[in-house]
Amino acid sequence: MSLPHLMLIAGIPSAGKTYYGDWLAAKQGFLHIDDVTANHLRLFGLHQAWEEALLLRDAHPFIVELQKQGHPAVLNWAFPLDCLPFVGLMKHAGVTLWWFDADIEAARREHIRNGKEAAAFDSQISDITAHRVQIDTLFRPNVLQVLTPHGEHMAPEAIFEAMSRSA
Repeated sequence: MSLPHLMLIAGIPSAGKTYYGDWLAAKQGFLHIDDVTANHLRLFGLHQAWEEALLLRDAHPFIVELQKQGHPAVLNWAFPLDCLPFVGLMKHAGVTLWWFDADIEAARREHIRNGKEAAAFDSQISDITAHRVQIDTLFRPNVLQVLTPHGEHMAPEAIFEAMSRSA
């Protein structure tokens, strides 16, 4: 089984995106960019290409530089939802998109258990709800329910298998 070489995972806060990205890096040799911010992208020499891509509204400059890293890559992006058009450009440029869905209350409990603010979670969920049609249009059929109402996370091996089947 194999996955696409370039993926973006997004989704409900505290659904397990970072954990899965770390697993892909450790077990499958992926480059995991957990946070698409200036400082994190600088670590990989990708900041300038990212800024250029955003400025030009063209994901290709970033994708070209990302491919030069020589590894399959997964971006974990908790993007502001006004950036959904850019996510569409990334998809058009060949990045496979995945949405990690979760039971909202279970994700909220996980968020708080991890020491994060409930108000920030609630704000993000409100934003996601307001943009749900756009999210569904971009990410479907690549939507995985990764956190149950009982707080059980889908195992990374099961996520990998589900993603591989659809690749």
